[in-house]
Amino acid sequence: MTRSSTLAIGSFVVSLIAGVPFASGQTPPGNKWSHGTTLEVSTGAAATSQDTRGALGGAFGWEINHWVEVEGAGTWLVARQGDEAFAAELKALANLTRPNTVVPFLGAGVGFYHASFETARGAIPGFYQRRMSGPPFGSLITFNDPSFVFAGGVNIFTGQHFSIRPDISVRLVTRASDTYAVTLATVYVMYHFEVHDVVR
Repeated sequence: MTRSSTLAIGSFVVSLIAGVPFASGQTPPGNKWSHGTTLEVSTGAAATSQDTRGALGGAFGWEINHWVEVEGAGTWLVARQGDEAFAAELKALANLTRPNTVVPFLGAGVGFYHASFETARGAIPGFYQRRMSGPPFGSLITFNDPSFVFAGGVNIFTGQHFSIRPDISVRLVTRASDTYAVTLATVYVMYHFEVHDVVR
């Protein structure tokens, strides 16, 4: 290696090192966004004590500030073996970090869970069997119950208006002192009506 090449490389390395404090000291431009609304579609899988099946849904949210969003969502559990279900819920989602490209969150809320079964076609979970007055084989029976919802995941901003949100949520469907758990692993595609300055 020639002396001039060594000097050139040395100068380049020195300039990089000198520039690191300046670059790390820079802060991203202020995010002027303060609140907004979201429209969301989702797909995923739902697991119960009986089986695992596909799930499709949609949601509408109100971002109160950088930290909290209130969301109303509906999810349909795809029909299988003569039974299907629908979950509607209202959740509060709380971000765990400041605005960034990737933002983890936790959430909780309440909901309504509707389940229907064709008694001649498949097994009925014990949570529902215990509430049947008799064996009405060949008929369709339905149940409507309140639920408590707990969720966690991350928002991944892919642009100023779009984000992807993978999350896992558990619904504890309740009746008296009995509970029935429904777990969803879901990916939301979200459109933010207001512009978000994405930090990179």
